[in-house]
Amino acid sequence: MNRFLAASAGVLVLGLIGLGVLAQSGEAKTTAANSNAPHPAEGYYRGSDNHHRVITFWYDGQKIHSFHVGHHLIGGAHVNHHSSSWDRTCHDFCTNGAWLSNTQVHGAWDSGTTDHHFPWHAHWRTGN
Repeated sequence: MNRFLAASAGVLVLGLIGLGVLAQSGEAKTTAANSNAPHPAEGYYRGSDNHHRVITFWYDGQKIHSFHVGHHLIGGAHVNHHSSSWDRTCHDFCTNGAWLSNTQVHGAWDSGTTDHHFPWHAHWRTGN
C-alpha cells in the first residue's frame, strides 16, 4: 500500500510539473506573438497610392498626423499599439493602415462616399 501511495504521489507531482511547464510555454508563446508585431518608427513617412499620388504623414508614436494624398489633407488617426494599425478613420475622406515592418506601412484611402478605395504604401523617411 505504501508503494502505491508513493507511486501515486509521484505521478501527481509529475502531472503538476507538466501543467506548470505547459502554462509557462503558453505565456511565452503569447509574449513572443506580441513581440513579433512591428514597432513603428516615429517620424515622417512618404509613399504613393496605386495611381502614383504622393502619400505623406507624420507618426508621433501614438497617432498619425497630417495624412495627405497629394495636397489634400485627410487628417489623423489613433494607432493601435497591439496591432500597429489604425481602423478606417474619416475626416471627409477616409484612411486606414497597418505597419508591415518598423519602417513600412500600407493601407487604403477613399472619398468617404464611395466603395472605391485606393491602396497605398509608404516608407519611413526621417525621425523626430
